[in-house]
Amino acid sequence: MLGSTFRGHCSSRAMTPRHVPSSKRSLNGCAGRLHDLGGSRGDNTLMADDARSGGERTPRRRRGGRGRKSADKGQAERGSSDGERFDPDGGGGLTAEEPAERGGGRSRDRRGRARGRGRGANDVAELGASSGIDAIEGSSGERQRTGGLQPGLTLKDLLPFLRPPKTLVVLGASTGSGHSRPASALAEAFKGVDRNLVVRQHDVLELLGKDHDAASVRALLEEVARSPALYGDSFETHDGSDGSDALAKLDQAMDSLFSKKLDQVVVDKRPDHVICTHWLPLRHLEALKEEGRFTANVTAVIPDPDICARWTSDVVANYLVAEDDLKARLQSEGIDPSNVTVTGTPVSPAFAEVLDRDAVMREAGLKLSAPTVLLRPDGIGDTERVVLVVKSMLEAAKALNLVVLAGKNQELNDALDGLDVPAGRVVKTYGFAQNIHELMGVSDLLVSRASPHTMAEAAAAGLPALMLRPSPGAEERMADRVERAGCGRKAYGERDLGFLLGELLGNPRYLRELRDGAEKRRRSDTAHVAVERITKIVK
Repeated sequence: MLGSTFRGHCSSRAMTPRHVPSSKRSLNGCAGRLHDLGGSRGDNTLMADDARSGGERTPRRRRGGRGRKSADKGQAERGSSDGERFDPDGGGGLTAEEPAERGGGRSRDRRGRARGRGRGANDVAELGASSGIDAIEGSSGERQRTGGLQPGLTLKDLLPFLRPPKTLVVLGASTGSGHSRPASALAEAFKGVDRNLVVRQHDVLELLGKDHDAASVRALLEEVARSPALYGDSFETHDGSDGSDALAKLDQAMDSLFSKKLDQVVVDKRPDHVICTHWLPLRHLEALKEEGRFTANVTAVIPDPDICARWTSDVVANYLVAEDDLKARLQSEGIDPSNVTVTGTPVSPAFAEVLDRDAVMREAGLKLSAPTVLLRPDGIGDTERVVLVVKSMLEAAKALNLVVLAGKNQELNDALDGLDVPAGRVVKTYGFAQNIHELMGVSDLLVSRASPHTMAEAAAAGLPALMLRPSPGAEERMADRVERAGCGRKAYGERDLGFLLGELLGNPRYLRELRDGAEKRRRSDTAHVAVERITKIVK
């Protein structure tokens, strides 16, 4: 009896036509798990079957240990032409779960699936691929391939759904020097890369301790950004403070700067990776690592035009920098060059989109035949002074589109709305423009402070710039870079600005030279390049 049972099991295993190779079972298992994560079908029968069988298909053993019968006997046992079939488990009839398919229809198994197709075939087909499972055609039991895996779906496409998701935390800082916009650009770019990555963005100035408020720390950081001392020793070519007092004050506050809010983000939530676009939280992460509470890897994304000592930290494993010489600078500080990647400063992925210039200009109410100048008046002064600058700019050319980004300054908005604009000129005022990539894309010249991220956006749009009175520190170094690249000029006052603007608009060759320099420096895919590098590091 025991021998008969053993022979029957072996015979059934060897001869059953529903046995399929393990690679195909693996594909069906992937499809089942994908549907369990929210696929198009509502049932989870495939995953349940795989779970019971340990991921393999378990054939049903025939009674009496018999193998495959001849075609005639098999046809007689499976049932008559009305679709009824023989139940090998006994009973010889139909159960409530197995209604007869009249009219010559295909017989069904216990789960209501058509016979002759492997489990999961429907699942994979719905996802755009052939199952590649052998099927029985006719009563002879001959195997025929139903087709190979189509390009619409591969095993590589399914793997992200099978591995556990990883969490990334992006830490930025809402300072005037533009360290929050790179964080937003990275978070935006991650959305289209890997659905198995969970990305959370935080402003570190919202995670401060109870003894510190965001406004005071922000003002201190902006003062530090204007300090030559931030980037080390400088030549004594001017009198006055070099900003070292502001740096010392910030260093004194570092130990108590952050509270349990930051600990909850980087410790309690247990992220797999932390990305910093500002150096401010690095010292706190170092302390947490020394305590053994912080274990995540850290990538520093440096949007600054130079490297300050606060960026170099033992807690940072990888660096992303804007320029080649910054990589050399980090190497001189003892950083392994293999851990430094030149990606450019991350800007919104929208800058990489193809722009219909004429359509954008018509929608904005701008003249197609006139040059367009984009003004970002931060740093010029109060409303009255900005209005005077706008008036002088309107006198620089007989035909001009002037687009002004006033931001939160409602007083400036109202003043410009009531401005008497000369004939042939157009003035358009915006608060916070959500389509800054479009406004930069249709402009011929940018007038702005030389803040690092604004200049990075101009570079992404291939837009030359007149930079307003660069302050010492980050802006001055950024303006030097833009000028050396041949895509910008410095303007130190209203008269200087008026002269330079008139020269560029009155001599198209000069403006074209700046535009050619900006086009050579153009990098609109920086966020995608940075995200691609970070994704490789995380995986």
